[in-house]
Amino acid sequence: MNTVNDTLQNCIQESNKEPESQNIKLKREKLKKIELRLKELEIEKLSLIDERYFLNEQLNR
Repeated sequence: MNTVNDTLQNCIQESNKEPESQNIKLKREKLKKIELRLKELEIEKLSLIDERYFLNEQLNR
């Protein structure tokens, strides 16, 4: 999650540099990227859970 925190920190730092409308646009874009990454991580987590279940089933046979 450091990447998400880093992205948020960068967004905050850039907010002081950019004009208001550009700043809002950048924040929205970064938020979309963060949300996408969170979805990717959730999918990866579910995949790992499935893999763990499958391996446990094989071990129990």
